[in-house]
Amino acid sequence: MHNCTLKFKSSSSKRDFAFRFLQLFYSLCLFVMDLQRERRFEKKMRKIGFIIKKMGEDGACLFRAVADQVYGDQEMHSMIRDHCMDYVVSQLNSKPP
Repeated sequence: MHNCTLKFKSSSSKRDFAFRFLQLFYSLCLFVMDLQRERRFEKKMRKIGFIIKKMGEDGACLFRAVADQVYGDQEMHSMIRDHCMDYVVSQLNSKPP
């Protein structure tokens, strides 16, 4: 095992380092808790017959999920988005009920 020591120029840089270290540690703890929560959720979904599928993380995850369910291919997300936008535009041009 190696011993490591940090040398600081001033006490304020030492405090700054400690603060940043605590922020990083806190973020890491939140990340681990989120992973645990996701695993529990996925396990519960599997028990009732559902599976969690990873979608591309490009801002089109809703359209990717629909494309995956309708066409079996999340890469068709742009076609789903086009259909949705066409529908929205057609409803804007129609008369209200």
